[in-house]
Amino acid sequence: MLAQTGQIIVQFEGQVIQTLLLNMPVLSIGRGPESGLPLPHALVSRRHAELRTGPQGPILTDLGSSNGTFTGKERLFRSGFLYCQAHPRR
Repeated sequence: MLAQTGQIIVQFEGQVIQTLLLNMPVLSIGRGPESGLPLPHALVSRRHAELRTGPQGPILTDLGSSNGTFTGKERLFRSGFLYCQAHPRR
């Protein structure tokens, strides 16, 4: 059981297309229907990335995707990790 949960908001061209409660230790992201967060788009690999809940917060890892993983305009390289920044509700 996780002490904290968060929410993932998926946007495409400024429009919210999906929201998901982050209440699991590992969330798989990809084009495949078996993904915890399926994103059926040509630029998304079948097994694209994963989001892990760590003691410092969520850690996003690219799983060797063909087109890369971005948070905003910042690219996450295959071997790197990125601590996601939380945006408090207003």
